[in-house]
Amino acid sequence: MEDNICAICLDDSRPTNLLLRCNHPFHTDCITDWMVRSTTCPNCRVFININYPFEASENLVFRKKILVVLNDKTVTFFKNNNLIEILPFNEIKTIRLGNLFSVIINKSNDTVKKIYFNSRLESAKFFDRLRDKMDS
Repeated sequence: MEDNICAICLDDSRPTNLLLRCNHPFHTDCITDWMVRSTTCPNCRVFININYPFEASENLVFRKKILVVLNDKTVTFFKNNNLIEILPFNEIKTIRLGNLFSVIINKSNDTVKKIYFNSRLESAKFFDRLRDKMDS
């Protein structure tokens, strides 16, 4: 089906797994590489307000990489180019910087998501961008 073809790589053999707000589908790895260079949709050129994705991990010991993307009203988490969670800002109760380069997100359902970054600078940058987006 032509509607599900990633406009960046044109590969229709694997399903697209990320739909931008303009409703154009892409593979997560393709759009992530694209967004490093551009802030517009490759199809329609509409402005897409996505910050550069952050590399992180959910576990300090195993350090399996996840990709964390800040959108207009959500934090989106990917693992191995698969969507694992979309966390709307209105479901975030508090955020704080933790130790060991981490950011701690307390959700409104009283669960906690801890995200580990490669450096204190990366964790602080993510924290600041998330706080700014939640405040706007």
